[in-house]
Amino acid sequence: MSKSFLKTRALRWGVASLTLVALALAMFLALAWPGRATALPAEPTGAPSATIHAIPGSDGTSLYVAAGRLGQLTVDVYAHVSGTSYERSHTMAYSPTSGEYSHTFEGILNARQVDSGTITITSTTFPVMGTSPYIRHYVPGASFEVIHSKDEKVSLHINTGSLPTDTYVLIMSTNVPPGDPPSGHRLIGQPYSIRASGALTQSLTPMLLQMDYDPGWLGDVDPHALSVFYWHEDENPALRQWQNLESEPFGDEPSHVISVQRFGTYALMTSTTWRDTFQDYSGVDEREGVRLAYGGRLALRDGPSEGFAVSVPITPPASSPVGASCVTQPRSPPARR
Repeated sequence: MSKSFLKTRALRWGVASLTLVALALAMFLALAWPGRATALPAEPTGAPSATIHAIPGSDGTSLYVAAGRLGQLTVDVYAHVSGTSYERSHTMAYSPTSGEYSHTFEGILNARQVDSGTITITSTTFPVMGTSPYIRHYVPGASFEVIHSKDEKVSLHINTGSLPTDTYVLIMSTNVPPGDPPSGHRLIGQPYSIRASGALTQSLTPMLLQMDYDPGWLGDVDPHALSVFYWHEDENPALRQWQNLESEPFGDEPSHVISVQRFGTYALMTSTTWRDTFQDYSGVDEREGVRLAYGGRLALRDGPSEGFAVSVPITPPASSPVGASCVTQPRSPPARR
């Protein structure tokens, strides 16, 4: 036999051996964890993605988990909750009314304390259709309290009396929004679901929601085009939509704040309007005879009878058409020399 023939035969035996090893590993994983996701990659296409939210029970131990945007599949869908005193998985039931899969886990959390972990949605066909970290807080209600998301990008400032006593609030991010952003808008970071126990849909008094972002996420978007949006749920799917809450920047920090009462899903997005709330002079390029007034507005300084303010140059990002809201001026600025 020639040397080239021996090398070719050896290469074929090597490839065949690797194939047998891979098949043996796949069989071992399937037998070791029946009904669970294997370590082998799923098909790269065709896997649906779920938007996830969870509602804590008022007893402090139960947890309702829901997964949407999947449609009604022909395979079983499972919810897996980790990070608690012990892990659980269970088949989810589909509701044609809500268009969601859901299941209530009983006795899975610890009462009167903070619990955190991860919720993963799987099926018999697709190993992972969605995964979201969550943190569930216990809010006694006797004093002012600030609670955070697990990644600390979202904070909810709860005033005394805003919630009934012994309330649980769960915050979780989800990489799949409950609905697509409006035309010309883009998500900055991830949407966050904020839900309270006891079928509570809104707080008794306003709370302050703060959403932080990394400046690097903006790309070519001006910070003045950012705003917090709320996902409006409705029994009629045609009425479900994102609502612009017209939030305000938190000083010079990469953060937006807004007074809220409703529980649900919130997201920070680029809007189609450049907007200045006049909390500082970051959006003003030139000014004379004016000052910042209470309530987020410009006013004449004491003494001058006229003044002007000119915004910074507004350059719409290439990714979305942004319209400009101009600042009205009592008179034109002086000509430059």
